[in-house]
Amino acid sequence: MLVSIRYTFLVLVFLFTLSCSNENFGGCNSDSPTMKYLESLSQARLEELYNELKRYSSAEDARNRVLRDESSMPREFLDLQFLRIDFKDARILVAGCFDNFVYLKFHGLGLYKTESPAIYVTYGEEYEGHLSKLLWPLEKTLNKKSQ
Repeated sequence: MLVSIRYTFLVLVFLFTLSCSNENFGGCNSDSPTMKYLESLSQARLEELYNELKRYSSAEDARNRVLRDESSMPREFLDLQFLRIDFKDARILVAGCFDNFVYLKFHGLGLYKTESPAIYVTYGEEYEGHLSKLLWPLEKTLNKKSQ
């Protein structure tokens, strides 16, 4: 009986670990396919995404969370690869496994409303402190606007 329980536990751990390395998750570190995908989004698309999330998160009847496959997902977000949008908190869960997550965080909105408008991607292990990288607006975009 004890051997059977151990075997079942090991199989479950193996399957869960295997699912985390699945392409659906893409990994949660700086050189993962998920990060490469996010870094490939154009500045124009990121600005559009910021404005769309701003519009939805400020609506009186905004839902807090919407999963990717829900029929209520606004069509403006369907071209993105993600797991969940938190409209009220102004963040998008892009990938995650165990305690590793990749989030897009929208500064100037929701939880980050006291900060200047920007989109950051945070990644890595939650308990070790997430690493973050500015995606929008990049310096080049800021210089272009200030000229």
